[in-house]
Amino acid sequence: MHSAMLKCTKNIEYMRTALSVVFLFLFVSKIYSQKISGCFLNMPNQEISLHVYNGANSEIEIKVSTNSAGEFNIYCEGKSIEVGYLKVENTKSFPILLNIEEIEIVGSSLYEPQSIYLKKGAQNQLFQKITEENNKRLIAIDALKYLTFYYHSLEEKIQSPAILNNFNEELNRLSHEQTFSMYNLPSDGFLHWYFTIKNLINESIAESNNPSDNCFSILQKYRSIDYLDDRLYKSGLLKEVVESQFYLIEHCGLGIDSSFKQMQISIEDILNNLAKDEKKYKDVLEFLFKSFEEHSLNNALEYLSDFSGFKFLFNR
Repeated sequence: MHSAMLKCTKNIEYMRTALSVVFLFLFVSKIYSQKISGCFLNMPNQEISLHVYNGANSEIEIKVSTNSAGEFNIYCEGKSIEVGYLKVENTKSFPILLNIEEIEIVGSSLYEPQSIYLKKGAQNQLFQKITEENNKRLIAIDALKYLTFYYHSLEEKIQSPAILNNFNEELNRLSHEQTFSMYNLPSDGFLHWYFTIKNLINESIAESNNPSDNCFSILQKYRSIDYLDDRLYKSGLLKEVVESQFYLIEHCGLGIDSSFKQMQISIEDILNNLAKDEKKYKDVLEFLFKSFEEHSLNNALEYLSDFSGFKFLFNR
């Protein structure tokens, strides 16, 4: 009888252990499971898709259809924060943070992104708010550039040096402003990282369109980026980072020889940074080949081929 009781006790302990493992699995799954619900009033019975990135190209993660009232639910799981993009057909995508919190989205339509707002999801609400403020800043920069250009075209006798100086000061302030600085974001958090990279891309584009003395300082910021960082591949920013960097080199007013030298430095910097990760190295290398070919950067293509040890056929 004592043997039977001992066996029964061991069975109970085994069941408890098994139940604990099952409970832990369900609990961990719950942590990384996310519900995205929404309603687009002007999009009844339409298919929408959630796109995610794993490198330079997006992949369709989930497709769902709205009901007759425009309502939908998406469920996704993941272990780290990344950026997903809601799309319908070929419209401009609406970005959201994944694997961090439940989200509720409301709006007229994905065709009208200005109508969309987040009812639920504090981090996503902050993400949307900073994104919108950053877009307004870019609009203001373009407006000031136009005003400066227009003011220079006026007759000298009706120009005011004080007004022109105010334009230049405000333009300089906005060009270097970090719109997220007022929110005290944790420096090691995803949002701080994401908007730091976005600001660099925007600063680079502005410098490319209106070259000044900032080209080399911006290039130094690019060369401080860690290309092994998974966030770069999961955010959709890898393509923008690479293309905007070489676009800057090409259009910031450097001579042909100096421009090619800077491209060599950037190529070496990116690939040396990736040497420890074969998969990322090959993915970025393939993207660089395609990008250089699309933009007819034949000298950069040849150097990339020689430096990487790969040969790539392209039309001259």
